[in-house]
Amino acid sequence: YENIEILTKTRYGLGYVYFNLQQYDRALFNFKEFVKQTSPNLSDGVLRLADCYYVTKVYPEALANYKKAIQLKSSDNDYAHLQAGVILGIQRKYDLAAAELDQVLKDFPQSRFIDEAMFQRAQLDFEQGKYSEAVSGFSRLIDSNKSSKFVPYAYMRRAASYYNLKDYNKTAADYITVIDDYSGHPVANDVLLPLQEALNLAGRGNEFDAHLAQFKNANPDAQGIESVEFETAKNLYFSQDYQRAITSLGNYLTNYPDSPRITEAKYYQAESYYRLK
Repeated sequence: YENIEILTKTRYGLGYVYFNLQQYDRALFNFKEFVKQTSPNLSDGVLRLADCYYVTKVYPEALANYKKAIQLKSSDNDYAHLQAGVILGIQRKYDLAAAELDQVLKDFPQSRFIDEAMFQRAQLDFEQGKYSEAVSGFSRLIDSNKSSKFVPYAYMRRAASYYNLKDYNKTAADYITVIDDYSGHPVANDVLLPLQEALNLAGRGNEFDAHLAQFKNANPDAQGIESVEFETAKNLYFSQDYQRAITSLGNYLTNYPDSPRITEAKYYQAESYYRLK
């Protein structure tokens, strides 16, 4: 009996050691052996086993173990419901996923996972093309906890929802908020082109240069800015705003003298001069 008890505790301890080292295959083996025995930590072991399956993308086994942890009345049932909802969303079982996430929102309002549950719930609506509902969901998160790490992603997703609803001014407003408030966040790297498109569609294309300059100032080493600047200048040409195109292309030629697009930039600049005659 003592040997089994010691072995069980060892499996549990080793499972966590490997889990924390992100060696999930070894962690999985130990937690899988651990949950075969009775233990005061059984529900926690089942939860970590589910996490191992989740990280390795074995979603059916992960879901089964999250549900088992819920049945065992784990102290982390809020997390188990959240993860079950995420997996069901991945499996496109949207109604079941929504039920799991709604349970977190309803039964665990003080959960440390509440903002993630809000985000994932809104994401379900977004994935199903329910853009008005998605806007409401992302707004709920943004309004409830401005310090949440999910808020920058919520602004990006809400902007995309507004775009699909053809509300381009609100689309632009959310992208501008990302530049204003989260310029150092990774999501800001994906904001320039959709912001430019939204401003153009809203008839406010002339505002883009100021936001681009602000972004460059905050992220001088960001990847992809050169191509954005080129597309911006080129769009001015195609919008027949030739005077601004000349200025913008001139700045581009000065800033990126070794660019492979130099010939093309010079062509559009020369064409702009020609069309102003």
